[in-house]
Formats: sequence, structure tokens, C-alpha cells
Amino acid sequence: MGDRLLTAISAGFEGELVMIDFPCIRVRQHGATGKRGIY
Repeated sequence: MGDRLLTAISAGFEGELVMIDFPCIRVRQHGATGKRGIY
């Protein structure tokens, strides 16, 4: 998935190079839901 996303972004992009950390994005998605139940 990451390769396709970067290819699509870079196809129409002219400018400064920006690096994206995909594992970091995945961790944030899973960590954002929080725990359910009694704390």
C-alpha cells in the first residue's frame, strides 16, 4: 500500500522531498481507539 501511495503522490508533485513513516502512521491509527471497558 505504501508504495502505491508514494507513487501516486510523487506523480503530480514538483518540489521539496518529504519522507513519510508508514509504521508510525499505522501505530497511531491503532493507538487512537483506546481501551474499552472498565479502567
